[in-house]
Amino acid sequence: MTDHAGTPQELCSENGEVVWQGEQALWGHYQQRNTLPNHGFRENAHNDELYCDLRYQGQIEDRESGLYYNVNRYYDADSGQYLSPDPIGFAGGLRPQAYVFNPLEWVDPLGLAGEAHEDGSVGKNRRQAMNEAKDAVNIPRSQQHENHWVVGDDATRRGYPNYVYSDNPSEHGRFYQYRDANNHKVVVVEHNNDPRNKLGTAHFHGGKAKANPRDYDFKTERYGKVITDKQTGDHHIYYD
Repeated sequence: MTDHAGTPQELCSENGEVVWQGEQALWGHYQQRNTLPNHGFRENAHNDELYCDLRYQGQIEDRESGLYYNVNRYYDADSGQYLSPDPIGFAGGLRPQAYVFNPLEWVDPLGLAGEAHEDGSVGKNRRQAMNEAKDAVNIPRSQQHENHWVVGDDATRRGYPNYVYSDNPSEHGRFYQYRDANNHKVVVVEHNNDPRNKLGTAHFHGGKAKANPRDYDFKTERYGKVITDKQTGDHHIYYD
């Protein structure tokens, strides 16, 4: 039996008895114990101690070194990353030695690049993603925006209040402006037409001013994107 990410948790006999149990911490370090009941004779094969060397999907533990073999490279549970760079280079993320950014939801069975759920979904809805973007710019989740606008390529709306025309689809989406506890302007952005979107249907991210944050114009000036995944250096918060 496995958990929702495919990590083994129990092995059962043909009679349905639980003969082995294991539990893995977030980035590794497996704890396991043999729960096999004694069947009478010590030399009986039924009493042989069981081990399960499977870890996250695609990983097999090398007991001698403590490393997890992941098809294309080795994973180190102590540091929570691979020992060698990604064979596919930066296509797997900005940190070539990084594992997936959230092992509770993501897997990397080949040691190349993380994958979400089998159906291509992220497992996160729009509200959850927006709340995470608010967290990234230190805005309470219940706080309402002070200003908002839409960026799109509808020429008939060009010049309308709260509408910014752009023929670049990667800029399209909704922009929500807030003020934090220091009275600094910040922005939460939802991009829903980005051709570079890797997962889900859209994504959020947080943005901060590059100059005076009290009177910064996010409509006309470029902003600094807030990194939400320290391991990969990514700022996207994808949702389905």
